Amino acid sequence: MQVDAEHLKKYEEKKRRLFLSRTVKGHSNAPEDHVANHQFDYIRRLADSGESFVIVGRCAESVLKDREGIIKIFVTGDRNARIKRVMEKFSLSKAKATEKMDRHDRTRKAYHNYYSDTRWGDPEAYDICINSSKLGVEKTAKALLRYIRDRIEE
Repeated sequence: MQVDAEHLKKYEEKKRRLFLSRTVKGHSNAPEDHVANHQFDYIRRLADSGESFVIVGRCAESVLKDREGIIKIFVTGDRNARIKRVMEKFSLSKAKATEKMDRHDRTRKAYHNYYSDTRWGDPEAYDICINSSKLGVEKTAKALLRYIRDRIEE
C-alpha cells in the first residue's frame, strides 16, 4: 500500500473510536476501519491464492468463515502463567506485566468483538480451544500440529 508500517501500527487491531469518526452511507473516515478492512481484504486474497498460511488474530475466523479448509484455533492460558510469560518476555515487574497483559486483552477483545460476527474466545467460533498452561508452549504447539495434520488427512 506504500504506507509507512510504523504509522499503521497505531491503528492495527484497534477498534475505531466512535467519538472521533463517522460513517456516511457505509463509508467510514476512521483509520482503524481502513486498516482493518485492508487486512481483511489481504487475508481473503491470500486464501483465494490457495496457499496454506497461518493468521494470528485479525478476526480471521470470521473473515474466512465460509472458506473450505480453514482450521480455527483459540489458545489461552491460566492468568498467572500468562503474567509470568509477559514478565519474562518483556523483563517487567509483576504489576507492569499484569497491566500490559490486561490492556492488550481489553484492546484485542474490543477489536475482535467490533469487527467479528463472533465473540472473542467463544468456543463455538473455533474448531479447538486449548489452554497452553497445561502442556507448556512447546507441547501445546506439538498437540496443535497433530490436530492440524489429522484434520488435513480427513
